[in-house]
Parts: sequence; C-alpha cells; structure tokens
Amino acid sequence: MILRPILSGIVFALLMMVVAPTLKWAAAHHMVASDIPLRGIAILMGLFIAVSGNAIPKTLARPRNGKVESGRIQALRRTIGWLLTVGGLGFAVVWAAAPLSYAVALSMAVFGAAIGLIIVCIVRTHMASRGTGAPTV
Repeated sequence: MILRPILSGIVFALLMMVVAPTLKWAAAHHMVASDIPLRGIAILMGLFIAVSGNAIPKTLARPRNGKVESGRIQALRRTIGWLLTVGGLGFAVVWAAAPLSYAVALSMAVFGAAIGLIIVCIVRTHMASRGTGAPTV
C-alpha cells in the first residue's frame, strides 16, 4: 500500500514538469497572458494540497492505546484532512480568481488560517489526551 502515495507524488511531479514549461512557452509566444504560468503552478500546488489532505484520513493505522485514544487520533486526522482540503481548494480558487496583486496575500491568508486551525486542533487533542483540557468533540 506504500506505492499509492509514492505513485501520486510521482504523477504530480511529472504534471508540474510538463505544465510549468508548457505555460512558460505559451506565455513567451503570447498565446496566454504573462501571469498564467504563475497562476497555473499556484493552482496546481493548491490542488495538490487538497488531494493530499483528502488522503490523510485514509491512512489510519491500527489502534494502539485503546478505543478512546484511537478515536481522538482518528477525529484529529479527519479534521486535519478536511482543513488541508479546504485550505488547498481555497488557495487554488484565490489564485484562479483574485487579481495578481492580491493573490499572494489572500492565498497565504486562506492557507495560513487553515494551518492555524490545524495547530489549534492538535493542541486541543493533546490537552484532552493528557486530561488537562476540554475533550475534543
């Protein structure tokens, strides 16, 4: 089962190696606007983050520390996967739709918010597993 993540990484790398020079060539020959290569690569990166986030909950290992602990870990992985998927899609949408002057800041704000929420979820799960905080839902 280890081949599937490796294969998806290889496919993404090949896609980037084909799309980047193709868009750059098209922009050099005035077939597309000059900002399309940057936007295209950023959109692909956002989609890769979304696909990777979608795969996280599917990589659950066998429970080790009992049902309560494995339930917390499972819930945490699902939440992290969901946040990365939404953050990656938001990143891609911003690069597809926002003016270039705002795209960098807005995409980082969207993805930064997702990462911030992931950190909050990890801390809450850690505190709940140690009994020092409110239990996660």
